[in-house]
Amino acid sequence: MRIFLALIVLILPVQAWAEETSYFDMQIPVMEGAENIKRERNETFFTNSVEYDLKVKDIDEVYDFYDAFFKEQGWKPAWQGHPLKKNWSGYRSYFSIDKEPKYSTTATFFKENLPVNGGLNVTLTDFDSNNELFEAEIEILLFPNIEFKDHFQFAQNFSDDVKNWFVIGKILGPNPIDLRNTEQPSIPEEYSDHPLILEYKIVKEKLIFPEFKTDDIIVAMNSLSCRQINQVNDLKFIPKFDPNYFWNLLYN
Repeated sequence: MRIFLALIVLILPVQAWAEETSYFDMQIPVMEGAENIKRERNETFFTNSVEYDLKVKDIDEVYDFYDAFFKEQGWKPAWQGHPLKKNWSGYRSYFSIDKEPKYSTTATFFKENLPVNGGLNVTLTDFDSNNELFEAEIEILLFPNIEFKDHFQFAQNFSDDVKNWFVIGKILGPNPIDLRNTEQPSIPEEYSDHPLILEYKIVKEKLIFPEFKTDDIIVAMNSLSCRQINQVNDLKFIPKFDPNYFWNLLYN
């Protein structure tokens, strides 16, 4: 049995959190002609996403479509008003493992006073010169706004010294800084005290999302009260909260 404490230190306006975080239930639209549509709501990372394939003449068509969608929801482009940035926040051109050229670009959207971001990623995988059409993979991801300072500092190790990338790759495997990978890698004992591994563990621990079990106890506390949370999503908790038992655990 585990006990989770949710400490509430502010008295918030009476407004349903579910309403504020309705991004999780938001039906993200797809563009006309979309193929291989995949939708996912990840309850571990509280993300809402859709992926699909599309043939498109210009990637700005994709941006304009989702810019209009997000504006209807009251969201704004992250780079709005920036003197050096326009639609897309960055790009990457590269060759795949199969030595095929790829081009990827991203854009980010946000809503004021809502700790959530919207990410749009477009990857061009081929070009039909006869019809002047790109084959594109589209991904839209809505995700909570988490502090990634430690994660970025960890990634900085690889640009400071490229040898670190090969070292960490041999220890952790491919894409070690993918935050959506919830599996904990098996680290050989001889590398357990390696400085990069110690830093990696700190970063992962700060980004842990709870995976609740039915015998957990979740307690919400503020300056006025203390009560048990009996259900999260569809998961109902079996134990009953006993304040005396709780205080004994804290002070004994």
